[in-house]
Amino acid sequence: MEEKKYAVLIDGDNISSKYLDSILNEMTKYGIATYKRIYCDFTSQQSSKWRRLVRDSGIQAMQQFANTVGKNATDSTLIIDAMDILYTGNVDGFCIVSSDGDFTRLAIRLKESGMDVIGMGESKTPRSFRAACTVFTDLEILYEAESEDGDISAKGKKPAVKHNVEYVKKAGKNGIDLGALGQKIHGKYPNFKVKEYGYSTLQKFISGINIFRIESDEDNRKVIFLKEK
Repeated sequence: MEEKKYAVLIDGDNISSKYLDSILNEMTKYGIATYKRIYCDFTSQQSSKWRRLVRDSGIQAMQQFANTVGKNATDSTLIIDAMDILYTGNVDGFCIVSSDGDFTRLAIRLKESGMDVIGMGESKTPRSFRAACTVFTDLEILYEAESEDGDISAKGKKPAVKHNVEYVKKAGKNGIDLGALGQKIHGKYPNFKVKEYGYSTLQKFISGINIFRIESDEDNRKVIFLKEK
């Protein structure tokens, strides 16, 4: 069955940058993020962390200047873009990332058009927006759960190498092609880099873990999952 396609639209003025990995990881459960956009005034001091993350995450930065005091240009632009994407017919659903109840009507409208609407926001998110989504996830809970698993460190430290076995196990299945596995790991964990763990290639990284074996033939290289001792 073909995976569903989603547009991930993030309200960067309303959501902390620390949740970015959690958001992208969670979306791999639903399908492929064919659109990834973050709406924010990147010229503001508050957006400095978002500026650094966007460069390395493959997300399209949608600059929104604060033209009028007290008015949120980000909300309006995100809503307009969502409707434009809806009318292209290129997606099966949307992920709206915000704690702002102003997106309630947008979620309802997208659902009326047959779209899945995955909502993500902080605990302060109004009940109206939560109820309007097909599924809603609290980012604090998601972030804490992934921190405990070693996928994301709450203190910004890299997890130990032994935890990175999970990068491979969660991204692929036994016998997966090495190239396909690399693509899935990159999609699920955009900030993961084998060089940070002393390896020059993904093949060497996987070969260095004793519960995996790479079998090669003329056409491809398959990753075999061995039983843990």
